[in-house]
Amino acid sequence: MAKFLYTVLTNNGRNLIAKTHKGKELKFSKFVIGSGILPDGVIIPEMDSLIAPRINMEIARIYNPGHIGTVIISGVANNKNLHESFFMKEIGLFAIDPDTDNELLYAYIYAGDTADYMPAQEGVDILYFRFDFYVVVEQAENITAIITENPLNVTFVDLDNSIDVVLRLMRDKEEFLQDQIDRLARLVTHKSINEELQKES
Repeated sequence: MAKFLYTVLTNNGRNLIAKTHKGKELKFSKFVIGSGILPDGVIIPEMDSLIAPRINMEIARIYNPGHIGTVIISGVANNKNLHESFFMKEIGLFAIDPDTDNELLYAYIYAGDTADYMPAQEGVDILYFRFDFYVVVEQAENITAIITENPLNVTFVDLDNSIDVVLRLMRDKEEFLQDQIDRLARLVTHKSINEELQKES
């Protein structure tokens, strides 16, 4: 699993946040994944694009984890129609300028040498990667995103709910099995006591 070293808010990102203070919407549009190596001396806040963009990654979920000034944005990437493998060294989060409708690089995320490998598609099989990032939004209130559900038409909320159901069933089954074990233990103990009493008599 990749270890992304840092998520840096760009100057464009700060400008978009400033616009929310005037009642404008902060709307995230997509992630872009690249294979670029961050050169020495590059000032990340001044970047407006990835070094070597390769594929787009759709936004699957955005939610507030309860931390003031941050949200968690999830993305799902896949290798569908990818003909050349690469290491996912950089990810850019883009948002839409409410005044111009242009997509701007809001934040830049770098993994460097810890990057995951995205293989080219072979046959009909498609490989999926999920990423979750804490993203600074400061005091912005009107936050939205262009959300795309996964190919199975199942949202992460659906999956979370399904996992909760499975865990409850497992706990219920565990409790049932423990009750049966306790019951058998009581029966064995009761039988042993009766046998001892019969011996004494």
